Formats: sequence, C-alpha cells, structure tokens
Amino acid sequence: MDAVINVALPVFGLALLGYFAVRGGWFPDSGIIGLSRYVFDWAVPALLIRTFANAHIPETIPWELLITFYLPAALTYLFGAIVAAKIFGKDFGGAVIAGFASSYGNSVMVGIPLVLLAFGDAGAIPFFILMSFHGLSYFMATTVLITYGQSKERERMDIREMLGELFGNPIILGLIIGIVMNRAGWTLPGPIDRIAEYLQLSVIPCALFALGANMTRYQLGGQSVHGLCIVALKNVLFPLTVWVFGSKLMGLPEIWTIVAVVLASTPTGVNVFLFAQRFNVAQDLASTSVLLSTAISIFALSFVLYTFS
Repeated sequence: MDAVINVALPVFGLALLGYFAVRGGWFPDSGIIGLSRYVFDWAVPALLIRTFANAHIPETIPWELLITFYLPAALTYLFGAIVAAKIFGKDFGGAVIAGFASSYGNSVMVGIPLVLLAFGDAGAIPFFILMSFHGLSYFMATTVLITYGQSKERERMDIREMLGELFGNPIILGLIIGIVMNRAGWTLPGPIDRIAEYLQLSVIPCALFALGANMTRYQLGGQSVHGLCIVALKNVLFPLTVWVFGSKLMGLPEIWTIVAVVLASTPTGVNVFLFAQRFNVAQDLASTSVLLSTAISIFALSFVLYTFS
C-alpha cells in the first residue's frame, strides 16, 4: 500500500494537475507543445545518456527479458487487430490501429517516472533495455502494416519518411549515444554531465504534467465499447501474460519481471492517436482508447505496485 500512496498517487496527481491547469486556463494551451517537446527532445534523451553511460549493462543480450515482453506484445497486437476486424468490422488500417492501441504503452510520460520512483536504479536497466526496442519496433511495424494496406506508392514514401523520423528521434539517439559511451568506457565531462543531470531531474515532473495537459486535447469518439475492449487487452491481458512469461516460463529475476509488467500496464501511448491522425484512420477509436486506458491504468498500475511491493 505504501507504494500506491507514495508512488502511484503522486504520479497521477501530477498528471491531474497538468490536466486541470489547462482546463482552468492557468496553463496556456499553446504551452503544451513546447513542454512536450522539451520532455521528448531534451530531458528524456539526457536521462537516457546518463543512465546508460554509467550503467552495468549485461555483456550478452538478455533474450529472456525481451521474449518476456515482446512475444506477449506481438500476440496482443495481433489479437487486438483480429478482434477489431472480425467483431467490430474495422478495415485493415483500423484493425492495425486497434492492435497498436492494445499493446503499445506510454513508456516515456508514465513508464519512466513510475519505474524510477518505485524501483530506482535497480529497475532502470531492465526498463531501458526494453524501451530501447519499444518505439522502434512498434513504429516500424505499424507504419509498414498501414502503408501495406494503402497504395504501394504511398507505402514507399511513408516508410522512407518514417525511417527518417525514427533515426532522427532524440529518444532513440539518446539510447544509442548512451550505449556507445558505455561500451567505449566514456563518461560525460564534468560541466556537461551536470547540465545533463539538471535535465534528468526535470523528467518526472515535466513528463507527468505534460501527460495531463495533453489529455485535454483528446475526447471520446463514440467508440466506447471497442475502446473498453482494447483497455481490457492493454491493461489486463497483456500485463498478465507478461507476468506468466517472466515468472513462470523465462525465470527472470523478480525485479525484471515486475518492471516488464509495469511497462505492459502503462496506458495506451498518445503516439497511437498521432499515427491515426497521420494516416487518417480510426482517429475516434484511437482517442477513445488513449483516454479510457489512461483513466483505467491508474487502478491497474496501483494494483501492480500494491501486489509486488
């Protein structure tokens, strides 16, 4: 219970503060983009560089950890897409967005602050190992699938554009730089390390405030039943499957299993809505899923922290 009171409540309390600050007119809507860009482009990359540069990274790839998370993720993605097509009658693009929403979590704005507050350095390494594949794998798979369902000409164009965005993504670059520094035995020079530390310290409050502020931009889109189905997959079935893999099949250390379950329990990431907008498919379902999953994840993540703390 202490973990719920001392970790979950402050996390979602900061998000609610951001939400009501914008709703009440105390924080300008124009500032949401700037704050979100600061978190994604500056604070989180600095956090990743410092964490990986100074961390003890396993010499071999921890396949058990990756299988524990990403095999259930792929199965949940596929199942969510099938349910969308067969039960809710979505077209190919809509089914892909449904699968994306059923398995892709808000790893930056919710996952990072929650894991760092709850588990500290012990949880940071498995979390960032998982995160190093998170955006890249989901973004590439979703882009290829959606563009495959559209014209071949647009497929080639969008894949090139998305690959450029992926490898120009500050978060991915932060991961790469941190890992390269770690393997080379390099550290940041004193003054630069201090600047990066200041940026790192701002991640938790700024990310959570930005999450709540961004929630004011989304609305339920008349897809509540399907949205609740996606939430059941994202916030219940997916974490449960990850726990079974980690604790029963792969034999992971307990802290690694818990961190994987926490990442699986995070709410549907806002990038699902951004992808739906980009490709003009299932935008109402995407916004509904983000809102419902964010609300319900308060209870899902609190349950995980209460159970494993």
